[in-house]
Amino acid sequence: MALCAGLCLGLSRPALAQERPADIATARELFREGLALSRQEKWEEARVKLEQSLSLKQTPLTYYTLAVAEKKSGHPVAALEHFKVFLAQPQNEKTEGFVPGAEQAVAELERMVARVTITVAPANIPELEVTVDGQPVPEVAFGRPRLVDPGRHEVEARAPGYLSARDSFSVEAQRGASVSLTLTPSGDEPDPSVDEDDPTSFYAGVGLLAGGGAIGLTGLVVGIIGAEEASDAPTSDGPEADAALEKALAGDILMGVGGAAAIAGLVLVLLDVTSTDDDPSAGGLRPWFAGEQFGLQLRF
Repeated sequence: MALCAGLCLGLSRPALAQERPADIATARELFREGLALSRQEKWEEARVKLEQSLSLKQTPLTYYTLAVAEKKSGHPVAALEHFKVFLAQPQNEKTEGFVPGAEQAVAELERMVARVTITVAPANIPELEVTVDGQPVPEVAFGRPRLVDPGRHEVEARAPGYLSARDSFSVEAQRGASVSLTLTPSGDEPDPSVDEDDPTSFYAGVGLLAGGGAIGLTGLVVGIIGAEEASDAPTSDGPEADAALEKALAGDILMGVGGAAAIAGLVLVLLDVTSTDDDPSAGGLRPWFAGEQFGLQLRF
């Protein structure tokens, strides 16, 4: 009863300027609920209520009561730090009676906690995030022994442009552990301005190559027919010779147009080669070499 009365009085002291009266009232209610749960030895439920109270109003006795609940519920690191915060506060007649118990608890908890040293390579990665059991680790703590509760823990490191790295470790009380994580570049972040999956240029090139070849072949046939008809004409300046000359000229034009289209298609296909190198199943034109021989492989 004396503890309850003292703690409630501690919460009734004048509030700091930045604390709102409504929040102070809520903090007082949460504190009383947490204290009641502590008296029933429902330590985990009490810890949650007291954490909520502390988030609204920080008082020395809230730190002390929360630390007791954390120690009883198996959170030695949090309990150790909150007892230390309580001891660092200016003491008065309402709090000095709890000082010996807090000092004894600190001595006990120092023997109950463990430590881990986390390093990440390469060093100085921009926007690096490291978590232990989902809780962020400040960058300034990298490479330094960090307090953890005994038991098993999960560590993860993430950074833009790198694959996530994960590891786990188990550590006993008063022991230390080391975790080294290496991040490797992901190499799978495409340029948003380039659609690597768009096969338009490749198939357009194939179409021009095939169409140009067909037109050029047609022009060759027409040209040959025209040349043969010209040679069979009875005179070199008659109607038959003129018609044959026109066919030969048309054949030359078709061959020129077809050749230009085929060259344009070949250029488009060749330009698409670099975008299909990473996908063996994609269409494209690839060079091959065998000793002194070489060639091109067309894949659809």
